Amino acid sequence: MVRHTQDEYLRAIWKLSFPLGEFMAARPGPKPTAPARIAELLDVSRASVGEMLGRLEQAGLVSRGERKEALLTPAGRIQAMSAVRRHRIAESFVVDMLGYDAAYAHDRASRMAEALDDDAIERLFQRLGAPERCPHGFPTDPDHELRENPTLVPAADAAEDEALVLVRVDARACELRERLERASITLQDPVRVTCEGDVHQLSGPSGQRIDLAPADLEQLAVRREGVPAVPAEAACWASTVAAGEARDDA
Repeated sequence: MVRHTQDEYLRAIWKLSFPLGEFMAARPGPKPTAPARIAELLDVSRASVGEMLGRLEQAGLVSRGERKEALLTPAGRIQAMSAVRRHRIAESFVVDMLGYDAAYAHDRASRMAEALDDDAIERLFQRLGAPERCPHGFPTDPDHELRENPTLVPAADAAEDEALVLVRVDARACELRERLERASITLQDPVRVTCEGDVHQLSGPSGQRIDLAPADLEQLAVRREGVPAVPAEAACWASTVAAGEARDDA
């Protein structure tokens, strides 16, 4: 059985806590994450999740609700953001410098990121040219991700033949990413979703198409035509956190 690290659990909780459109929901802030969803995402048993959540709670990184839901504490949120950013930088490295396919960057980056300390990660980030996005289209800066989330929707929510821009592909959707690459449909391409009978199709800018299952549509994040893109800020989340800590110490 694969044993996941604390950072992998924190990344999973982050992903489930901030779905697309989070800040347009009636309840602002992060969503409580059920242990069952963490177990499904990491492909581990509920018992393994319960054990790790207990450790994270003791460390002050998560709090638990009445139904044992997991919610990141302020300290947990900072550590989760660090883990997310570290992983996305590692993904960019294995694709841009080692030449691996983006479809399989997630797992390779998970193994590599744990071996690098903070200084090495920052050196790597600068050597890569300070990439704004990982190979799956997610902003390297988690703050940028949160600002962008309300401007995106899953492709499943798009209207028939609506003008869209493909922004993100779920990092674990390896087979889907391969099909997109074979069809030469890339991130930031204009796309449309159509339906013929029970078959959905995603068409790219040159008319190329791939068939999609309903589950595939949930793995693609798109921006509707007319919705402005959210620019990255010059200061990354780490600078913001450091500035806040300096004010607290003053």
